[in-house]
Amino acid sequence: MQIEFKSSGGLAYFPGLNAPMAIDSECLNADEADALKAEVAALDFFNLPVRLGSIPLGAADMREYTVTVRDGKRQHTIHCTEATTDPPGLLSFLNHLENLALAARLSQLSPADDETSSN
Repeated sequence: MQIEFKSSGGLAYFPGLNAPMAIDSECLNADEADALKAEVAALDFFNLPVRLGSIPLGAADMREYTVTVRDGKRQHTIHCTEATTDPPGLLSFLNHLENLALAARLSQLSPADDETSSN
């Protein structure tokens, strides 16, 4: 299963930190891959509407998310905001994807990057 995760907007929006991330369950440890697959199944992801919720009036700094899941021949994309609370479990799934994306970005830092940032 492959997941493309993209977030935009929000109070502290940094384009470099919000670049789309590709997450391949084959590259994760078995427990992490199983957890993602379970979340996708629990959400009935492939049957969700393309657009979930909307940005409430006056919410200028709302984060927006685009998630595409590919599993075999199935593929589905959803768009939602951090204010979307339905279906239950969606925000937890988005947080999980954000954490995976952050871990992937941190793992891409080389030791040379760490040294230059501390000087």
